[in-house]
Amino acid sequence: MELPDLELVSRKVERSEHLIAKFVDGYAAGWEFAVPDVFKECLDIKKTTKTIDKKTFQIVTQGIVYNFGEGDTFYNNKLAYENWLEFLKGKNPIAIQVEFCSSSGYKTKNTKTTITSPIEIKDNSKNKTVKSLKIQEQSIDKGYIKIQIYKPNEEKNKILKDRILEMTVFDFVSLLQNGKFYDKDLKQYVSYKYEG
Repeated sequence: MELPDLELVSRKVERSEHLIAKFVDGYAAGWEFAVPDVFKECLDIKKTTKTIDKKTFQIVTQGIVYNFGEGDTFYNNKLAYENWLEFLKGKNPIAIQVEFCSSSGYKTKNTKTTITSPIEIKDNSKNKTVKSLKIQEQSIDKGYIKIQIYKPNEEKNKILKDRILEMTVFDFVSLLQNGKFYDKDLKQYVSYKYEG
């Protein structure tokens, strides 16, 4: 029996039990931006089936495929969800809205045809052959995100567009966690932390 060309993707993908965020009272605990728990999937935090000693468990695990959608909005304090005008009166209230995102994850760098003569594959029932074997070389792509920064107007009763930032999705997650990012134009770190 002849099979079509065989293509193999060789990478070890392990989901970790060490999560980048623990959610308390509906938000990522300790993060500078209020990230509601509805964003768990965007942060690649999800339940996974794991088998240990022939027993199956459902556990929460962490991956690296971060993916945000156009319009996703984050505020640098959960007060924005509770009392909008009070939030705007604080020092340095910031809103971030995603304009575009290509997810992080594994991307193919190279595909090589390594064998061009027929290969016989044996299994328990039949022998099969393939004409060629292709191997994909993959690496981690940190993704790309374009976000709009909003700051309050002088009256502190609404927010206005301030600037657009572009960065890797990994750097964006770090911004949500730490409240700061490295501004390449200014050549320094800029803080978007809420100061109450």
